[in-house]
Amino acid sequence: MSKVADARAEALLDEAEGSRRACMPASRADREKMRRLRATGTVISPARGMYARLGTWQGLGWRDQALWLMRALSLKHPSWVFCEASAAIVHGLSVSVREGQRLHVATPPRRPAQSTSLVCRHRIPARHNNQRIDGVTVTSLERTAFDCLRRMRLPEGLALADSTLRAMGHVSPGSLIDRMCALHAGERGLKGALATL
Repeated sequence: MSKVADARAEALLDEAEGSRRACMPASRADREKMRRLRATGTVISPARGMYARLGTWQGLGWRDQALWLMRALSLKHPSWVFCEASAAIVHGLSVSVREGQRLHVATPPRRPAQSTSLVCRHRIPARHNNQRIDGVTVTSLERTAFDCLRRMRLPEGLALADSTLRAMGHVSPGSLIDRMCALHAGERGLKGALATL
């Protein structure tokens, strides 16, 4: 039995690594085996219910660690849309380590927005185009930039604004300001986002 459980755990970890995501075992027996492996130091649990081989996880930078967690959660919760700093990471925008510590998920305005130690939920209007990038559904580049800029401090906001302009093909700041005004008129934080731009 132990050899079968060992082989199954290895197969689950191999599959997760091949998909560049954390392993989220579905069965109680698999979760129990992962907990035993964690106790021996073979695997690490970077978040509740998620596992990865210790050496593999330590070899990842913080951005890739966030991406591995998002891919695992996207598999478990296909309807989730990542937003704010999490979406910025997926889009390849400049985000500080501090901003990327928690995962950010969009919640429709009239739904409960219960956050946890890992996932911070944000009420965001659903009228914006979401994108599927590398196995993760995220808010559009423009929506992501707006949500980050309206909340970030100026130094972090400047870095994000610069990387957004590069990602959009070097559009002018004035053009991006016009687009944000058109898309986000009346939304909280627009003035601060425009000031940073």
